[in-house]
Amino acid sequence: MFSQVESKVKVEMLASDVEVQLEQMSAQQTKVRVTLRFLPRIDHGMQKWDKKLRRRCRTEWLSLGDAPVGSAVLPTAAREALLSAMTHEVTLQHTLEKVQLELSKALLTAPPETKSKRPLSWYNQLQKQLAQANKRARQEKLVGSNGEKYDGCGTEEDLEDGFVCDRCKYTCCGSCASDHCFGRCFCKRG
Repeated sequence: MFSQVESKVKVEMLASDVEVQLEQMSAQQTKVRVTLRFLPRIDHGMQKWDKKLRRRCRTEWLSLGDAPVGSAVLPTAAREALLSAMTHEVTLQHTLEKVQLELSKALLTAPPETKSKRPLSWYNQLQKQLAQANKRARQEKLVGSNGEKYDGCGTEEDLEDGFVCDRCKYTCCGSCASDHCFGRCFCKRG
């Protein structure tokens, strides 16, 4: 018997917003340090059961503002930990070369070690290109509703009490303004 609704969580980051540093601990161990430049985007999804077709429907994704704060899939403590920790360290039981190979497949290439401990120029160029592409995409997408609705919680009631950012037109209500996620306009997020 299947449950009526299956919950899912999706965490997304732009590749240029992530900095990866590798350190060889031993012949078979590599320490990976991941530093996030901006907070990740967390979406909560619900997938209902279609009784007629006897299969799951497509997942309906809700942004963090529309999603329930605490759920079985993403408890409140786990959500807060995801949004607060900006540096993560993991020790992998793999060689440095294997980790670099896998990261390059994911377009998160790590520069090989150099004597001056500076990344190679091709790596800098790749990071600059990714940063420029993501900046253009961010400028196109991250425009608020300009007072038509609250971008933080999504409601359209009592719009006179809201705050509208002059630069990105992000609108939030009084209760969202005190929240560390919803109260931050697109300018402050990155």
